[in-house]
Amino acid sequence: MITSEDLSRDPRFDVPSPGRIGTTPLDSLLSNEAAMAPVKTMAKKIYRTVARPHVTFAPTKEPVAYDDRLSLTYMPILRGQIWDGVYDCAWFHVRGKVPASFLSDHLVLHINIGGEGLVYEDGLPVQGISNTRCLVNGLSAAGGKTIIELNRTINGVTLLDPQGSFDFYMDAGYNGVSCIQNIGKAVFRYARICRVDDALRDFYYDYVTVLCLWWNYKEKLEAGQGKSGADDPVKKEEKLLRGLLDESFRLEENGEIHQASQVLQPVLSSDKLPDYKLTAVGHSHLDLAWMWPIRETKRKAARTFANQMANLERYPDYIYGASQPWQYQELKDRYPDFYRRIKDWVEQGRIEPQGALWVEPDTNLPSGESLIRQIHYGKEFYRKEFGKEVTNCWLPDVFGYNGNLPQILAKSDVPYFMTIKLSWNEHNRFPFRTFNWYGIDKSRVLVNMPPDESYNSNGTPISTLHAMDNDPDKSEAKGALYLVGEGDGGGGCSDVHLEMVKREKSLRKTPPVEFGRAEDFFERLSKVRDSLPNYQGELYLEKHQGTYTTQARNKRYNRKIEYALQDLETLATYAWLMGAEYPQEQLDQWWKEVLLYQFHDILPGSGIGRVYKESCERYQIMLDQIRQMQEKLAEEILGKGTKNIAFNPTSFLLDSSKRGVRVFAAPFAFAEAEKIGSQDPSLTVKEERAGARGSFVTMSNQLLTLTFAPDGQILSFKDDKGHEYVKQYFNRLALYPDPKSHYNAWDIDWKYFEKRPVILKAQSTDVICKRSSLIFRAVYLHGRTRIVQDTILTAGSDVVDIKTKAEWHEKLHMLRAEFTPTIDFDKVSCDIQMGTLTRSGRDRTKVEKAQFEICAHKYIDVCDGEYGFSLLNDCKYGHRAKDGFVSLNLLRSPVFPDDTADLGEQQFTYSIYVHEGGLSVETLKRAYQLNKPAYFFRGGHLPQPLLSSTNRDVVIDTIKKAYPPTSLDGQGLTDPDAVVVRLYESQGHSNQTFLKIGFAHGKVYETNLQEEHPVETDPERLSFKPFEIKT
Repeated sequence: MITSEDLSRDPRFDVPSPGRIGTTPLDSLLSNEAAMAPVKTMAKKIYRTVARPHVTFAPTKEPVAYDDRLSLTYMPILRGQIWDGVYDCAWFHVRGKVPASFLSDHLVLHINIGGEGLVYEDGLPVQGISNTRCLVNGLSAAGGKTIIELNRTINGVTLLDPQGSFDFYMDAGYNGVSCIQNIGKAVFRYARICRVDDALRDFYYDYVTVLCLWWNYKEKLEAGQGKSGADDPVKKEEKLLRGLLDESFRLEENGEIHQASQVLQPVLSSDKLPDYKLTAVGHSHLDLAWMWPIRETKRKAARTFANQMANLERYPDYIYGASQPWQYQELKDRYPDFYRRIKDWVEQGRIEPQGALWVEPDTNLPSGESLIRQIHYGKEFYRKEFGKEVTNCWLPDVFGYNGNLPQILAKSDVPYFMTIKLSWNEHNRFPFRTFNWYGIDKSRVLVNMPPDESYNSNGTPISTLHAMDNDPDKSEAKGALYLVGEGDGGGGCSDVHLEMVKREKSLRKTPPVEFGRAEDFFERLSKVRDSLPNYQGELYLEKHQGTYTTQARNKRYNRKIEYALQDLETLATYAWLMGAEYPQEQLDQWWKEVLLYQFHDILPGSGIGRVYKESCERYQIMLDQIRQMQEKLAEEILGKGTKNIAFNPTSFLLDSSKRGVRVFAAPFAFAEAEKIGSQDPSLTVKEERAGARGSFVTMSNQLLTLTFAPDGQILSFKDDKGHEYVKQYFNRLALYPDPKSHYNAWDIDWKYFEKRPVILKAQSTDVICKRSSLIFRAVYLHGRTRIVQDTILTAGSDVVDIKTKAEWHEKLHMLRAEFTPTIDFDKVSCDIQMGTLTRSGRDRTKVEKAQFEICAHKYIDVCDGEYGFSLLNDCKYGHRAKDGFVSLNLLRSPVFPDDTADLGEQQFTYSIYVHEGGLSVETLKRAYQLNKPAYFFRGGHLPQPLLSSTNRDVVIDTIKKAYPPTSLDGQGLTDPDAVVVRLYESQGHSNQTFLKIGFAHGKVYETNLQEEHPVETDPERLSFKPFEIKT
């Protein structure tokens, strides 16, 4: 078993990562004029212009429905004319007539509008086109997705009528010159009616395929990989292929197409093939928002599926795979007849639903419960719509994978996992491509990381040979997945991808490539899983660590609404048990929308500004609605009355003196709040003048004593035994340069901490005395930025809260709160999804240095065995804990892709908790209570507590009513009138608990995380393995 720590010593890991930006072999081929000259010569002859269509357009700022297109004003458009800007839309009206002498030919419309478009016929999507820059389009006979079939039936429609006329409308949009470049203007390029020379087109792709194979050998020779002498196999192969290419092109120039093709057949139909097979999957990875808003994604999905279903008709061996049930649902809602064709292709096995999750979410930031719901809604959709049980987790482009994901997947009947993202490591090469991945609880899933290291593989032999040569596990696995097609902005395979793959089943000395289903691949692979490498722990991506912090408002909303929904479910369960209706339909709507915003280019902060404006507006509306429903449910539970009643939404006993009231409440229980009268006598404050510098302030509540410097830093932090926890400072606010980079919103300079930050110093300080707390208020100014921090010491509390409000107006800077505890720590314990991950607290090895920023949820903790320091937060994720130094990433302000990221008002709270001994559930308790504070309602009576765990290490995280069963094998809960309780062992020990149930009930069953496979159990003796989650 290999862990992250072991990788520091593993020689396979001691290989520099190749990086992601630079020239590829395909780049160099396309830029080689001599090599590309025959390709360009032939391409010009394949599509011959026979007539020009008449094209008019009507520009709009937002999409206009098909039924409203005729209400627009259309105008003619000329070649080179600008028709709109980024994110603008238009309807194009295209009509024309083919000369009678060409009606028996294969006819197409070759059109490039300088944007993306979708052809409609009677309201149904037919074919899509796209201007998105894709490198392999340089080898496409048509230059990319620019062909609309006229006299061939596509998606049930033939555009050309028997008289040779066509007349259609196309919905268009402009989203930039490429996926990551949302710049420029939409420029109409050309539109021409062409006859297709199909024989020349076939030979063209024969030639291009062999050309790419030859180029691979040429690059090897130029890189010095060949041996000296004429017998070198690389030299011999390069010479052979070059000769065949020259001869075949000579014959084509003489018009002898058949003979030219025959020259290349020994290469295209070879029996000299490696014992290694690539299973190609037609792929069109669609970002549900990124460099475009969500509304555009809905249109991209329709274009993509229209194109890929056209490909299914044209290429009988082609299999297209698509993940994210959200996009299927959108297509069903918007285009029901079109969606029925999708279902037909699924039933035939030609479209493969992939990925058991509702969307492709980030897995660092969402809660464990959110990830479980992702799987619930994903599986539910596939079962209901297609009768399919999807067993793979399909996350090609996510920025690292948390250490408890294997358990969440395995206990949801998702045993297979696919990503390519670890190939993006900036510093160290991850040593495996096919392996068993074990989580913190020892659950395992089978992983394939396609060794071409792309979810946009181009289909060329350059790419397939790279996949085979780059696979360290090829001798055991004998193959890998190969994700071919254009992704990010959708689109998928075009002609060049499919024509290449068609010729690679038996291409000389290259791995055979055949289209197949990912599920079938994983089932074959599972038969050899015991011979594969084993890896345990998180899959940490050595890149994109800025996504733990960017777009702080969205991250705060996400944390708040995750817990708000869980708390609402608890209240709804309480009320349902008392006879009220359970609001399942409304909960489903909210959950699905929240899960959408956890998509890996929304929640991480890597989208455009519009994405965050729109999602934040929706978050606030949903939170307001959830609060209203909470109030309604509380009235059902408590009845009418004037008592001030608190609800404790956590698994821990609540003993609090905040908001001027005292609350003592059992777990998941209601209790009356008692008003606090006078100031608590345990609170004391002392000021000591320091001349012009200001005053040193000491505050105490008998449990803790804090001393503040005039500049706002905490200079001393002592417990009730007088132990000092501050080495130099606590809560130093440091402003670091965070310069623009290619992936600005995504990345932080891994050596940022070597730069000298601006240390913010308080411009003013004040002490505010309240009945149950003391507040040290510090105001910081930097340029137009204003930060107000209230450090709150509450009577009877061993936690210090630092409540922060900021008017943030920095650009290309990062704000961090820094701490130097008197603790020499080797390890840092990090709260993750329903568990704790231990990471190195040192900065010595290459692996440790690469993990300069780490992701944690509600807390991190460092300790030396005698004492410990916990840093809690209510909405932050990015941390550094190295060599005695602890830092929390509060805000950053990249300028791309959103140049207003995080500007304006921000608020958040982080807290300090110190303790004797090692990490215990006491830290987790305080972290939960920071994130899930008590609710206050007016009511008349107090019901019995709902549920509790007698062992505090075993935490109740979720209480809800059971979902209606959807499993295909009938193994779901047969009684939907059941209460579901989700618990987890939080401290990494074997443990047992008694689940105390405060309501009348029948039998108790344990299920998987999806409420399936029930087995009767005893709630008085529930046993847990370390970090085990149980339902």
